[in-house]
Amino acid sequence: YDLHGSWEDYTHHQSCLYAHPEDTGDTLYLNVDFAVNYWLEKGAPKDKLVMGIPLYGRTWSLDNKDETGFYAPASQPGQAGPWTEEAGYMGYSEICYDQTMHEWTIVHDPAMNEPYAYYLPKSKLWVSYEDADSVTIKAQYAKDKGLAGCMVWSIETDDFSNICGAGVYPLLKAINRIF
Repeated sequence: YDLHGSWEDYTHHQSCLYAHPEDTGDTLYLNVDFAVNYWLEKGAPKDKLVMGIPLYGRTWSLDNKDETGFYAPASQPGQAGPWTEEAGYMGYSEICYDQTMHEWTIVHDPAMNEPYAYYLPKSKLWVSYEDADSVTIKAQYAKDKGLAGCMVWSIETDDFSNICGAGVYPLLKAINRIF
């Protein structure tokens, strides 16, 4: 995780499983599949390799509200979440709660199997994050590769109080259903 973030001047998924079709050059290596295969090719025992999955999102402030996809210009971090209080970062609970309160546009990118969302009316906030579907796909990937399992960072950013209506710890439970 943390493969992309507001330290870059464009949007991208922070923990993409595979390369995005528009990735070129060094960005072709910034994905989970490349990292896992690299470690395995270098001799890491797969039964000792644990794949990290973030339970938070990375945020950007879009430079142009008409450009909302991957590689959209974004020279500033997104606003801080109300609980994590860090610019460029929001916990899953903050993201899903804000999505219940405001009219976000949620995109499930078919090439990436990863969600991202943007909120334009009052801000130009763009966030890459995980949802139950994307963490399920990642956990299944780890299991299919024969890895030791998955770890999360970090549990307090999952929806631990059901404020979003999908039950408590929906992301952690989605991973646990696979392992």
